[in-house]
Amino acid sequence: MAPCHPTFSTKLDKNSSFTEKTNEIRRAYWRPGPNTGGKFYFLYGFVWIQDMMERAFINTFVGHDVVEPGNYVQMFPYPCYTRDDFLFVIEHMMPLCMVISWVYSVAMMIQHIVAEKEHRLKEVMKMMGLNNAVHWVAWFITGFVQLSISVTALTVILKYGRVLLHSDPFIIWLFLTIYAVATIMFCFLVSVIYSKAKLASACGGIIYFLSYVPYMYVAIREEVAHDKITAFEKCIASLMSTTAFGLGSKYFALYEVAGVGIQWRTISQSPVEGDDFNLGLSMMMLMIDAGVYGVLTWYIEAVHPGMYGLPRPWYFPLQRSYWSGSGRVETWDWPWCGGGAARLSVMEEDQACAMDQRRSEEMRGIEEEPSHLSLVVCIDKLTKVYKTGSKLALDKLSLNLHENQVVSFLGHNGAGKTTTMSILTGLFPPTSGSATIYGHDIRTDMERIRQNLGMCPQHNVLFDKLSVEEHLWFYSRLKGMAEEDIRKEMDK
Repeated sequence: MAPCHPTFSTKLDKNSSFTEKTNEIRRAYWRPGPNTGGKFYFLYGFVWIQDMMERAFINTFVGHDVVEPGNYVQMFPYPCYTRDDFLFVIEHMMPLCMVISWVYSVAMMIQHIVAEKEHRLKEVMKMMGLNNAVHWVAWFITGFVQLSISVTALTVILKYGRVLLHSDPFIIWLFLTIYAVATIMFCFLVSVIYSKAKLASACGGIIYFLSYVPYMYVAIREEVAHDKITAFEKCIASLMSTTAFGLGSKYFALYEVAGVGIQWRTISQSPVEGDDFNLGLSMMMLMIDAGVYGVLTWYIEAVHPGMYGLPRPWYFPLQRSYWSGSGRVETWDWPWCGGGAARLSVMEEDQACAMDQRRSEEMRGIEEEPSHLSLVVCIDKLTKVYKTGSKLALDKLSLNLHENQVVSFLGHNGAGKTTTMSILTGLFPPTSGSATIYGHDIRTDMERIRQNLGMCPQHNVLFDKLSVEEHLWFYSRLKGMAEEDIRKEMDK
């Protein structure tokens, strides 16, 4: 009968920082080369301590030392592969570098747009007949041409500078172009918030870079904390265009590390295990961002035009008069939007305004107005109070102006002459009261009024980079003059 040997069990406790984490045994992010995660067990002494303890137990219970075999560790063979440390850096730095490369362009575009508004050039152009949509389209074309140069240069550098060696160059160009469009719309959105060019430029660059923070949060959670971020969460974060751009740039880098590159067959796939987001979704979110920024720009500019311009009510998209293209018949507005109250028509208001003023003037012994001339401008109790200092600039001004008459305003500084002209041309909104020009209310139908309106303000509204000849041609074209007539006026 064999002798009975005692049984025993051992337990080795070790610092957790010296052992492989269980959630890193199989990484979602593929890297070329063997998995070296198991090296913790022999590099930090676990295998050696275990071997020494087992030899000591054998020596104690068996009675002789165990010398052979020795402890030998070798990694499992792995086929040849190319290790490019530059690609490992690009995976993390490419999104940040790409975003930073656009900061200057964003700041300068915002500054130029707001400077035009700050110097009242935009409102003067609108007075001369420029459509607001045409104004924004012109800025879009200007910004797109400028950024297209950067997009083309970046595409050449990334592809033929061997940064994105394996990716399709057209996909690189398309991705950067879509981002350029979203960036232009982002500049539009920031520009309608500010009224000072230098402040807008500084804050615009900061806001642009801060919108990259959600991407940094997503990247840290995925790569450091190994949390799973769903495609829906990434889409929400991608409502910031720089975040969507960062995610898309990361997929370029990941596919380059894999030696495949972004191709049309991989644009809707992810190289990360368990990831349901991809470059195609990133590009789609950039297009959605551009649309959202455009809608917000349109709404905010209408409700809050800044220092100059007539603000619309917050519910103006629900007014039928806005979409019908006429503000003359306010009873057409939806009843739940403040337009349900019964009002006189514009012509009836003009007639009532004229009759009231005639009666008041007859009572004061003022010269009777001409009855044979058509009424052009009817000002009714126009009042303007400036918020700064609560200064009363106009106090219930009432006045009728007729066709074929020359009218001049005389008064000391601060009498309200410029304020009256500014209100009649749509530069400032009235505090109370109103006026009609050819039957169109200045509060609701200024775009139609400006089709037959001209003004030469007392401040400089000239473009710094246009000559006298170019100014004459530009404003003449806004008024619809023929090219031949413009040439004659310019020569004169």
